Amino acid sequence: MSGYTYDQIADRDTFKWYCGKHTGFTSWLRKVDRILMQRLGLGVFDLRDACWRDMYDDEISPTEAAQDILDNPYDWI
Repeated sequence: MSGYTYDQIADRDTFKWYCGKHTGFTSWLRKVDRILMQRLGLGVFDLRDACWRDMYDDEISPTEAAQDILDNPYDWI
């Protein structure tokens, strides 16, 4: 057994699938997700679609990307 719970494995696979196995983007999006979960109690997959890949490509930090959501959370729920 790997030591991971089913939810952790499913979560890891969801990020890989969504990010197209692009490790840089996957890591960036996980950071955004972690910030949102800590501050809002919702993750990136709980919100309406945002242009995550565009933000990543534009070199917006995970903190800045999360802050855009946190500034107006009801626009994203």
